Amino acid sequence: MKAIFVFLIAVIFFSCSKTGPKNLLQKIDSTRRIIPREKPSTPQLDTVSKVPKRIIWFGDSITRGEASSDYNSKSYASLVSSYYGAENINYGYSSTCVNPADGYQGVPSHNLVDLYSLSNIDQKSGTFVCVQYGTNDLAGGFGSADRIPTWIGYYKQILDSVIAFGYDPKQIIIMTPPYEGTVRPLIANCVQPLHDLSSELGCRFFDTWDYCQNVGWVVGTDTEPSGIHPYDVGHQKIANGLIDYINNF
Repeated sequence: MKAIFVFLIAVIFFSCSKTGPKNLLQKIDSTRRIIPREKPSTPQLDTVSKVPKRIIWFGDSITRGEASSDYNSKSYASLVSSYYGAENINYGYSSTCVNPADGYQGVPSHNLVDLYSLSNIDQKSGTFVCVQYGTNDLAGGFGSADRIPTWIGYYKQILDSVIAFGYDPKQIIIMTPPYEGTVRPLIANCVQPLHDLSSELGCRFFDTWDYCQNVGWVVGTDTEPSGIHPYDVGHQKIANGLIDYINNF
């Protein structure tokens, strides 16, 4: 009997010496419950080209969030930035055009002041630039097939300026307008030229207009009765599509 007792003590001692007190503490908490070990932390991969730290938006009243209930939280720009926890810099101004003349409704174009501000943002790594122009230019007469090349030339000047400031073309997204009203046929004319421009410059391209048609875009429900400015539900649809696009870079 004594021999058996000594043998059991030896077995327990041998087992503990292999397990060690540190491992036992990792396995059992103060209430004697078995708890899982924490997995060792895994170094995070460098994802600055995929996940934005800040997003700079250029565009018109649609980009600004006109007809949404809150520019700062319900526009597609703010929704996308919020999803990524990114700084949101929105340079969307009503009636802005691409052409350098006084555009639709007499609003100067190019947002040159904003482009200058863009050059002063030092931390370019992880900064995305999303550009959505076209509605006001097309309504102002640039949507005809013979004028599209001139319009694309003006658009290229803007993007050339952004790239010259040191922003990675792969983090610049050209977006078509989602407009569903009277200039819809004109927007259809500009889709392929904008796609070609993005390929030429090495930028990204998100066809907002086509995406909205595919998911269902109802004038008066997703937008104002005119079809120009999206309501909250329309902005959410655009945001969903753009987030899916970015996540699949």
